Amino acid sequence: MTQILQNKPVVPTQHDLVIQMVMSNISALVSGNDYSAQDLIGKDAWSSFSKGSRIALGTLISELVQNNHLPIKFAGKTKSNKCLYQLE
Repeated sequence: MTQILQNKPVVPTQHDLVIQMVMSNISALVSGNDYSAQDLIGKDAWSSFSKGSRIALGTLISELVQNNHLPIKFAGKTKSNKCLYQLE
């Protein structure tokens, strides 16, 4: 059984990929400021996704924050109902 597992490549999940994307941008964030999902992912990466994918990505980030998988916290919503986050 161990040999079978050793020969299988590790495939990252969507959660893992989103965590990596956010963590790669975290160092550029300033404590106390509000950030949208677009800010957390990066504007270039964000614009490369379709509208439906951006909505799903925003929902996934919200879930990751609620489950404490990212070092950020919920900070409210914009007038257009987009979630805002702050560094913890």
